[in-house]
Amino acid sequence: MARIRSVFWDDLEKDLQSDEEREAFARESAQIQTVDRIINALNDAIEESGISKAELARRLHTDPASLRRLLTSSQNPTIRTLVPVAAELGLEITVVRVKKRAAGTGGRRSSDRSRIAAEVLSTECQDSVVVSP
Repeated sequence: MARIRSVFWDDLEKDLQSDEEREAFARESAQIQTVDRIINALNDAIEESGISKAELARRLHTDPASLRRLLTSSQNPTIRTLVPVAAELGLEITVVRVKKRAAGTGGRRSSDRSRIAAEVLSTECQDSVVVSP
């Protein structure tokens, strides 16, 4: 298993040679993680509410299959699609600054595995979207 991880990081290091490639990869990763957090929070709220997805869809005047796809597929939902779902569950979606971007952090030069991992997985310079009651 350790070798698979090493091969992954070796390949990632080769793929992300330039600052622009690393920045793009970090941006895309942050977007995916943000959408996942929102969808997971909405699914948790549905479960906690005790109502079915079909009932929620009825309340939203939408097709149950559309709501199920929104909450389970790998599509990239819009805020306009998510806000009514959150509101019906008594939630709001807000954007909160996690950490301010420090001057000069755009041009990272390190190419070692741990540095790439830190860039990809950190929330440095990322805004957080919070789904809250």
